[in-house]
Amino acid sequence: MKTMTARMARTAEEPTEEGMLRELADLASARELKLRELALISRGRAGAAPAPQSQGVVQEVLAEVDVEGATYRLTRLRERPPSVDVTPRELEIARLVARGLATKEISVELRISSWTVLTHLRRLFTRLGVNTRSAMVKRLSDEGLV
Repeated sequence: MKTMTARMARTAEEPTEEGMLRELADLASARELKLRELALISRGRAGAAPAPQSQGVVQEVLAEVDVEGATYRLTRLRERPPSVDVTPRELEIARLVARGLATKEISVELRISSWTVLTHLRRLFTRLGVNTRSAMVKRLSDEGLV
């Protein structure tokens, strides 16, 4: 009887490889069960409309997982960054940049100097908090302005 107690005490103190594998399998099974439960719950809501979002809220995808042929996304709602005030001339220049025109081409089309185009771009960059033309176009596109 003493040997049995000593063996049990040793097992409790030092985890064996077999015990650790069993524990990992149990954890994996628990995770799989939770994912299956999530799949069943969401399938029951498949026809439901997505939650309404106000104009000031953006849905951000944090993670995406495929379970049994269905894709599930973990998302969060966050406030949309404040909209920017852009002058009509800045917007016109931004749209030409979005079309791929260079500074010189923009200046010729609008009949203004290249320095004026660069001044408008610099002010837009500062106002939008960006450093590149592509970032400026993306931000204005996200705002629905370009």
